[in-house]
Amino acid sequence: MTPPKREIIYVDAEGDKENGYKISLYHMNTNEKQNMELRGVNDMAEAEKYAVYYAMFYIKRNGYDNSIILSDSKSAINDLILDFLSKELNVKMSWVPSEINDIAHKGCNLSATKNKEFDILKIFIRLSKKSYIKELQSDFIAETEKLKVKKAYIKELKNSLIEEIEKLKEEKERLKAKIKNQAVQIKKLQDKEMN
Repeated sequence: MTPPKREIIYVDAEGDKENGYKISLYHMNTNEKQNMELRGVNDMAEAEKYAVYYAMFYIKRNGYDNSIILSDSKSAINDLILDFLSKELNVKMSWVPSEINDIAHKGCNLSATKNKEFDILKIFIRLSKKSYIKELQSDFIAETEKLKVKKAYIKELKNSLIEEIEKLKEEKERLKAKIKNQAVQIKKLQDKEMN
């Protein structure tokens, strides 16, 4: 049985604060190129993340099951929210050198084809971030519950140890009294023998 075909998608971003930013997507399997101008994006790192988000949106919208997104931005590939989303969507992400990503980079120079989808992309990103935060909250609650259980166990263990220490102190005092009593009896016996 042959493994399912992997959808390979290259993404890139280009621009600056003065002229704005563009993102580009190249789907190698279909030879499809898409790009869009970004509004309200402040720097290149953010634009690179938008490119990866757009690829995930594209994958989800087209129902691709076995996909990999290739980007020359290490910060986008290592982004925690994008990593979470890639796992949720079962999408692989990988860094490639910029010379390998040239086809996506050149796409940024073409006229924008998908500007109408920018608002949808922003909603997709917002929902992805909310989902990530919800997951973090769930993890936090689960960890908090585990800590509560551990704390209760430690408290119980501490109380048990205190109880044992008290018993040992009582035993020590009892043995001390017994030794003292025996010392008195030995002394009496010695005194008796001397008399």
